[in-house]
Amino acid sequence: MSRKKPNLVFIVWDIGHKSNAVAPDGQSYFDLQKKCINKIISNKVLFEPKDQVALLKYATTETEHPGDMDTFPNIHFQCDFDTDKIKIMDAVDATAPTDIEQEFLGALCVALSILKDQVSSEQQSTSKSSKAKPSAPYESLKIILLSSLVGEYRNAETKSITKHLKKIKGLDCSLFVIGPTKKPELEELEGEENLDYFAQYPDSFNADTALSIIFKYVNGVYWCHDEALLNLSSTTSKKVSPRNSKILLELGTDFKIKVQYFNEVCEEPRLEFKVLNSADITKKTGFDRAYSAKGGKRKIVEEEEVIKGFKFGTSIIPFSEEDKSAMEYKSGLPCLKILGFCKKRDIPPIMHIGNTTVNVFPVQNDQASIVAFKALVHTMHQMGRVAVVRRVVMNNGKLTLAALMPRILPDDERLICVELPFANDVTSYKFPRSKPQVSEEQLQAVRDLVQNMNLMDAASDGNEAFQARSTPNPIKIYANELVIQKHRSPDSPVDPPSKFIVSLLEPPEVIVKKAGEMEERLKDVFNIAPVRASSAKFKFPRTPKASTKTMQSEDDILEYQGSQDDVNNVAQSEAAQPGHVKIVQIGSVTPAEDFLALVQQGVPLIDICQQCQTIILQLAVRAQNNLHKPLTAVRVMRQACAKDNPLPYNEWLPQFRNELSERNKLGLWLLIMDENLGPITVEENPQAVMKRDEAVRFLAEPPKDQESQKMDIDSLLEDM
Repeated sequence: MSRKKPNLVFIVWDIGHKSNAVAPDGQSYFDLQKKCINKIISNKVLFEPKDQVALLKYATTETEHPGDMDTFPNIHFQCDFDTDKIKIMDAVDATAPTDIEQEFLGALCVALSILKDQVSSEQQSTSKSSKAKPSAPYESLKIILLSSLVGEYRNAETKSITKHLKKIKGLDCSLFVIGPTKKPELEELEGEENLDYFAQYPDSFNADTALSIIFKYVNGVYWCHDEALLNLSSTTSKKVSPRNSKILLELGTDFKIKVQYFNEVCEEPRLEFKVLNSADITKKTGFDRAYSAKGGKRKIVEEEEVIKGFKFGTSIIPFSEEDKSAMEYKSGLPCLKILGFCKKRDIPPIMHIGNTTVNVFPVQNDQASIVAFKALVHTMHQMGRVAVVRRVVMNNGKLTLAALMPRILPDDERLICVELPFANDVTSYKFPRSKPQVSEEQLQAVRDLVQNMNLMDAASDGNEAFQARSTPNPIKIYANELVIQKHRSPDSPVDPPSKFIVSLLEPPEVIVKKAGEMEERLKDVFNIAPVRASSAKFKFPRTPKASTKTMQSEDDILEYQGSQDDVNNVAQSEAAQPGHVKIVQIGSVTPAEDFLALVQQGVPLIDICQQCQTIILQLAVRAQNNLHKPLTAVRVMRQACAKDNPLPYNEWLPQFRNELSERNKLGLWLLIMDENLGPITVEENPQAVMKRDEAVRFLAEPPKDQESQKMDIDSLLEDM
């Protein structure tokens, strides 16, 4: 298979006085041109690294290029085609605008001459090294002109550009012009192929006319800066040749059609990160897998001791490697076996799953396959039927249920293959039915809103907005920009997404304007008014972040408790609102709020604490990582007990620690230690019997694990 030839990309950049003008969005055209150039080079680095890029600037203070420097002054050929692309980006960033005003024809002449010489030299070197018939050394030639498109052009000055344009015409060269405004009105020129179009204008002419003439010699495209950024951002994946897979489409027992399929829509994989050795970045880092047993203290176990099993209730059913291999479902050879046909409406779009869409075609150059396939597609289309198939992609691969939908295009017929769910993949929801009365005025208002927000002509160029094939992924664009940024400046902080990236999935201005015009009408028609939040639903203040500092001294405890007074007082005053719902017991949804509500209702504190302690233990045992609710309940209960009766809290706390230790659920206890929610001391309430130093020692004492508890019991039995 022949290798793909590289492309030649020649960037011609106007850095003169007019390029520094300010665009309508507040940015200078010069900065927008920089973004376009960096976007072009970034795409080459990421997706087409073999392509060669060169940079030529004009309206410069210096003159340096291989052409006639007296005839074409103020032109600098800064980076040739062998220059590293990252260095070209550095040169672009280091460029500053000048006060010189210069037309673009001279720079285009120099660029065409350099391009012609580059192609010729490459052809000569290729012909010397190979005896085969010489072919074009490059896939395509592209000149990207970034210009302010100003100035007057005289016919006497166009002889050189005409000569170069005629020479380059046979090389399949394309010209992309990026200008400050929308596409100008270019003239439709008619005449013979070798006619000198510039000679038709004996006097001077403007840049628009010059572009019209140049586009007769080369393939021309014009973009404004916004269109250029959008089109350049659309190139977010590598260009790969489609790979087809051949398979048999089975219809019945003996009727089989040879088909091939291609992935039409497939989610692109994310950025691939490789783990390398920092000492030698070219070497991958290896990993050693270690196994540990869960529990309070992690114990490393050998790989031979690890088994795989299925959790059935509270039991673990082990499976050996032989058991697992025997349990594997053998799906057999690759196939598309039609199970039957159904109406298209029986498979709604909500049932389409999977991350890819497959196009199925008949095998080329197989007349029997083509005829049978076309007959099947046309019949399904005419009858409005969809085929349900059993699909296996590879030998003993994943077995899926899929639907084949006919699609007839002017050029070909195809089947669209979409994966379908099985019964256990589908979730059914039951909602209460209601029959609201909708007036004709309300229906008409919504119709007008939908019509005003029509995307079919909402794009800046008057076409459809957010088309699937032309809407770039802002996450991909941002990731690609960060890769280039970290490559150029490894130690620099990560830049936030640019305004362009953020605006990619924002509604078009025309949509926002038309939708805003409907706002008052919709408010009047539907009687929309601001809704106040109901006081029945209480919001407890967010728990302060647990301090990572361990407080060992008495002064630390007093200082921390004093700093929490304001927060706790606000929490109690807000949480004690009775609202419209009477709390009768503490629940697991809002235990802290329920606790304070029962206190306000006058329920005895001992009874409230017993309910709260039960709920706290349940939440501490069930919770995985989120321990916010039980921790808040502990804090509120301690505050209430410190105010009235410390006995229920102080008696419960040691028992609670032991229960958590027995269940190997010490996460909540560690948070209690961090926030110093220990026993209530006599300094807080004279009814308490524990002093400050005793409370400090109690919190500093680590909880005992199960093994140490067993040892204590065994030693006690031995002593007895």
